[in-house]
Amino acid sequence: MGNYFQKAANASKGKITELDKAILNLKTQRRKLSDQRTRLETLTSRERSLVKDLLNKKLKQRALLTLKKVKLQEEQLDQIDIYLLRVQELLISIENAKETKSVFDTLRLGADALKAAQSQLSLEEVEKLAEDTAEAKEYEDRLQQLMGESWCGHDDEEVLHELEELERSVFASELPEVPSGASELTQAHEKLPDVPESELENVDALRAKARAAGGKVRAEPVPA
Repeated sequence: MGNYFQKAANASKGKITELDKAILNLKTQRRKLSDQRTRLETLTSRERSLVKDLLNKKLKQRALLTLKKVKLQEEQLDQIDIYLLRVQELLISIENAKETKSVFDTLRLGADALKAAQSQLSLEEVEKLAEDTAEAKEYEDRLQQLMGESWCGHDDEEVLHELEELERSVFASELPEVPSGASELTQAHEKLPDVPESELENVDALRAKARAAGGKVRAEPVPA
């Protein structure tokens, strides 16, 4: 797209339009008027000095004629100033119009470039890309779900077996050593903790629930 604008700009620069010629002519005329004004100012200043010299020499008639000439030159200077102002105003207007046209041409080139870019990518291709992306995302989500289900189902038996082993170790650690004497046996019997039947029933219920749900069970120690 950048090359597109560059080629259009180069083509525009290489061509001299009628507008460019008009601007050149106006600038040339402005320069001529400025030169003429400079010469008239110099001449008017010199002849005003001459009027004073003639008056000093008592040449009043010649001084009067010279002064009239100076007045005509000053009127001409005023007219040149008006011409210069009009030329300058016209140049500004043309430059503004040229700038406006340049902006319009740039906008038109931009619109053409946008159409060219859009024509290279159809709406059907964009929709197909969106569908493919959605399908790929759905496949990835389903794959992650299957992997999670497979892991949980594979470890159910292992988790239940580990739970049973932990139960045995918990009960074994809580049993005291068997005393050698009868009195000691009686005392030890009294010290043995009672295991509520409700606790055992809770363990059995937990096992049954885990088998029925097919989910993963974490082993928890049975409270004393």
